[in-house]
Amino acid sequence: MIRLSAIALLLASLLPAQTLEQAEAFWKARRFQEANDVFRALVAQHPDNPDYKVRWGRLYLDHSQPDIAVDLFNEALELKKDHAGALLGLALVAAEDFESVAAGLAHKALASDPKLAEAQELLASLALEDNDTAKAVEEANRRWPWTPIRSRAEPFSPPSTGSRTKRTPPSTPTRPAATRPPATFS
Repeated sequence: MIRLSAIALLLASLLPAQTLEQAEAFWKARRFQEANDVFRALVAQHPDNPDYKVRWGRLYLDHSQPDIAVDLFNEALELKKDHAGALLGLALVAAEDFESVAAGLAHKALASDPKLAEAQELLASLALEDNDTAKAVEEANRRWPWTPIRSRAEPFSPPSTGSRTKRTPPSTPTRPAATRPPATFS
């Protein structure tokens, strides 16, 4: 019995540990099944970690399976009621379905994490979808306060060049349109 335990311990130490970085790398490489397997192992090893559930939910959302993603986001919220990533995930699902709760969920995510840029971007996007350009600009300026976005109504004033000399971009040679190969899509 002791030998079996020792062998099992030795084998466990030789196997690579499942990590979030590994799951993210598989996801980035579009190896969804491997990413899913790693996330499943991570959640099994750390059932009380809401971050793993949120990232796993985002994988499902990215892979067009919002129902499973919503379940994972809700599980994360059961562990931490104001988890910004889970709230954002629910807001993204709601936005895909054109549900009116999307903006409210994005605002809750921002209340939980004021620096959550993706939630601010979602609010700007939702405002654009509602044809509310002024609100979209306002939301975008909250996201990027250091580079305010001007609306089309505001006049453009180029920055002063001072003593700088104007650089011209290098020209790129292009083939004439007649010799370009036709576009192909796979």
